[in-house]
Amino acid sequence: MPSVLNTVKGTESLDNGERFLQVVEKKIRNLEKRKGKLNALQDQKKSGKSLDHDQEVSIKSLPIVESNLDQFKEIIPQFKSLITENEKLKKEKSTDCDSALIPLL
Repeated sequence: MPSVLNTVKGTESLDNGERFLQVVEKKIRNLEKRKGKLNALQDQKKSGKSLDHDQEVSIKSLPIVESNLDQFKEIIPQFKSLITENEKLKKEKSTDCDSALIPLL
C-alpha cells in the first residue's frame, strides 16, 4: 500500500518536512470542501427540504470536521517555522563544511 507522502505529485525533490506540509495542506483543502458540503446540507434542511438518513448523519459530523480543520490550520505555521529553521541549519552546516575544505596557506 503506497504511503500518503508518496502519492502527492511533484514531491520528488522535497524533503520530508515539506512533503508533510503538502499533505497537511491537502487535508485542509479536503476538510474545507467537506465543510462546505455539510453547510449546504444544513442550509437545505433549514429551508425545509427533507434529507436522507445518511445526510442527517453527515450533518452531525460538522463540529468534528470544523474542529479538525481548526487544528490543522493551527499547526501549519508551526511546521513552516520548523522547516525554515531546518533550512537555516542546513545552510550553516554546509557553509561550515565548505570553509573546512578551504586549504590554509
